[in-house]
Amino acid sequence: GRRPSTGLAGWLRDRGVDEVFVCGLARDVCVLWTAQDAVALGFKASLLWDLSRPVTPDHDGMTRDAMHNSGIVLG
Repeated sequence: GRRPSTGLAGWLRDRGVDEVFVCGLARDVCVLWTAQDAVALGFKASLLWDLSRPVTPDHDGMTRDAMHNSGIVLG
């Protein structure tokens, strides 16, 4: 499915933001999806790995692969 728009992209663009840094919980779900959405909306995105934690640590390899495939920078 597709996640609904929150309006945040327009708010950021109105303020001249073109790059976002994402961190928090849960790295393998919410944080990853936020970074993927940012890239899909035209922002440069970095996921701050050391400032994030996964729900399932076994998913870290898949999370890194998903980041690479989406153009997300590992920060």
